[in-house]
Amino acid sequence: MIGYVGTYTKEHGKGIYKFDLDTEAGKLTAVEEAAESPNATYLDIENDRVYAVKKGKSKAGIATFEISDLETGELRFIEDCLEEGASGCHLTLTSDQNYIVDAVYLSGEIRLYRVDERGVASERLDIFQVEGDGPHERQDNPHSHFVTETPDKRYIAAVDLG
Repeated sequence: MIGYVGTYTKEHGKGIYKFDLDTEAGKLTAVEEAAESPNATYLDIENDRVYAVKKGKSKAGIATFEISDLETGELRFIEDCLEEGASGCHLTLTSDQNYIVDAVYLSGEIRLYRVDERGVASERLDIFQVEGDGPHERQDNPHSHFVTETPDKRYIAAVDLG
């Protein structure tokens, strides 16, 4: 079984790595770079698409990759959907596969992206700004860090530290 992990790229990380999961031995083997993508710290995989959080110099958003070879797990970069702002820390593809929603820790935003007919994050549609704070010093502002679709597929739920 092939798996993927996203990494920060501040020092030695290159972005997205792939590995083999040996379920019998309980080991991860053959870890190697799959794609260079700045600070691809969270991934979501659906069918032959890998969606990654991406941070550029002044823009951030979603990078879309194709798993171009299902046997080897090779990734092919398709396209970025980057806008001004901080990078997300979590993302999820909706069950209808028409939208991606990400959570932005730094700003406390929840952002909505369109997924086009190619299965590519193609346009940021909306931003919801979470408000509030909490009693702990780390809760001085909203810090959204998880977003998901509810099991009944009627709502998007987000978790905020602030």
